Amino acid sequence: MIKLLKTILRTILTFEPIRYLIDIIYVRFFSDQDFKDYIQHNYKNVPAKSYNNDNIILCDIFYVPESLICYSLFLKELSEIHQANIATYIEGNNRILPKVSSAYRSFNCNRLIRVKLNREQEKQVKELTQKTLKDVKSKKELIDYKVKGIRIGLDIYETYLREYSKETIDFNDPLYQLAIKRAFEFYLFWDEFLSKGNVKSFVVSHDIYLNMGLICRLAYKYDIPVYLPNCRRLTLAKQDFDSGSHFNEFPKLFKSTLTQSEQEEALKLAEVKLNERLKGSNDDLAFASTSAFSVTNSESLKKVFKSTKRPRVLIATHCFFDNPHAYSEMLFPDFYEWLDFLGKISMETDYDWYLKLHPDPLEETFKVVNMFVEKYPAFNLLSLDVTHTDILNEGVDYVLTCYGTIGEEYAFYNIPVINSSYNPRSAYPINIHAKSIDDYRNILLDIEKVKIDVDKSLLFESYYMNRNYIWVDDLVFDSFRDFINGHKQEKRLSNKVFRYYLNHYRPEKARETQDKMREFILSGKKNYFAKGPI
Repeated sequence: MIKLLKTILRTILTFEPIRYLIDIIYVRFFSDQDFKDYIQHNYKNVPAKSYNNDNIILCDIFYVPESLICYSLFLKELSEIHQANIATYIEGNNRILPKVSSAYRSFNCNRLIRVKLNREQEKQVKELTQKTLKDVKSKKELIDYKVKGIRIGLDIYETYLREYSKETIDFNDPLYQLAIKRAFEFYLFWDEFLSKGNVKSFVVSHDIYLNMGLICRLAYKYDIPVYLPNCRRLTLAKQDFDSGSHFNEFPKLFKSTLTQSEQEEALKLAEVKLNERLKGSNDDLAFASTSAFSVTNSESLKKVFKSTKRPRVLIATHCFFDNPHAYSEMLFPDFYEWLDFLGKISMETDYDWYLKLHPDPLEETFKVVNMFVEKYPAFNLLSLDVTHTDILNEGVDYVLTCYGTIGEEYAFYNIPVINSSYNPRSAYPINIHAKSIDDYRNILLDIEKVKIDVDKSLLFESYYMNRNYIWVDDLVFDSFRDFINGHKQEKRLSNKVFRYYLNHYRPEKARETQDKMREFILSGKKNYFAKGPI
């Protein structure tokens, strides 16, 4: 009886008039003044028009205040260009929180599409799920798994790690089976929905995971433009991994779009910024809350390494649960498999192996890393209070990462950094970039032969291109760097962001932002960087 009542209540709450009433009540009686003022600001200044047609601009639900501000401006322009109404979506009878719904309504995103299947589709989901469970026997097979040419396995893999906090795939886990089932629900629903031709664009925060990435892949199939707008960059994606495809273009862009004097100024700026980073600044790291470097004196430096003559190898670990295939397909299925591979190599070599975690790791990360330390006796886990300043002061010979920013930092000191994935430095010979697992193994087994002589001008060029050239500091805010420096990670998820935006709001600045967005959309180009559409 209780289960039935819950079902009835959940169904009632999905009715649009009821949802609208709840949103009004929430804004009036339960939200803070910062949220109320932002909502009213949107209704007054940025609501998209309504159109009497079936055209749709589809956008995901991504309740991060700075992203919502960007969405509201970008969607207004996109909606006007395509003469289309804005809609978002949600799985089945899942609830959308009143604060989220209210925020989206404020820029005229009033339609909520629910991913629901008919009986025939539900039957197909069951059949496809069983077939996948039967056919896929390895992690690599899952990553490569396609249905009618659509790569569905990668999003299953990434979603399983992220949403269920799993370090790697467990083929016997019921949650793995649930992820497959959800994948086919999304696949069948959106394949039919997008095939009708009403969706004119898809605006999304990430091009990975089932509820976003899989829709992106289907949108590519139907030639629907996929946009990834944020407060420092705009991207148009037309195929898998487009959002990072520009890394290989950095050397050409640097020379072709910057004058000689601009190139010289760029290198000077990059040198200053990188030196500041190495002293503990996070100015150029949009999402880091804690620096891995520190300003220290000789008395505070810590003893880090054993006193041996063996090569010192530092492994800069990644978060096991967070998007291993961020830029492209890695050499390994995930970070767990990468670290396990290194553990096996450690047992074949006579090196001193050290593991360093990020300064602010998740608790689950500790558990996984400690498991590896127990499994592979050659591994030594450094204390969290050990900084890179401590490590560099004592000296390290080699650094291993998949695609981390440590490749910029340690290259400055002419220390070989060996990457196992496509990354922002891939076009520059400032790191070692393994081409295959066999290549990686050979490099590691004979690591003492690895030498590098970093050309500082290329390091600064690489740094500038990734940290300044593609970063449009004044796209939405007067300065996004000023904004993030005053809003550490926890504040960036609060309504204080709305207050900051309102306090700095100028109509002419908003119009300038929207003009840039419109210029980018109409250009048909892949990226809007500091130089405009490129």
